[in-house]
Amino acid sequence: FRRVLFRSNRAPLAVRNRNPLNMKLGAATRAWVEAGLATISRWLPRDGGRFLKFHSSAFGFRAAVQLLTSPAYASLDLDAALKRWSHNGYGAEIVSSIDPSTPVSSLDAARLEQVLRAMANAEGYRSSTLSEEIARAVADAPVVK
Repeated sequence: FRRVLFRSNRAPLAVRNRNPLNMKLGAATRAWVEAGLATISRWLPRDGGRFLKFHSSAFGFRAAVQLLTSPAYASLDLDAALKRWSHNGYGAEIVSSIDPSTPVSSLDAARLEQVLRAMANAEGYRSSTLSEEIARAVADAPVVK
């Protein structure tokens, strides 16, 4: 799994940035900054780029759903999509209940929630309301097909 440096007495970066899936600034995510719903984090990832810092984890999850269901990811199978997302830090092995060759575009809401939960765990995000946060994000950010 991809590791991000942080002090042991501090919350994981995914929590501090309210960015559950450690999304980075890019062409597909810049709109969240332009809309004032995220800023650019001061923390630099080891593998390059710049992390986003969302105003709430709800926006972070909505952005993740939007990106994961966009053509850039939806056209891939689950294993390839997760490897792209994590820069080969993890693949579909984090979601043992779904076949790795399943196209992302075929994931229904329940399976998308399973994937997001596994990704959040792999990225170090912790919340006592994780399932509810993910369910709201999936419901609020319609899947692009």
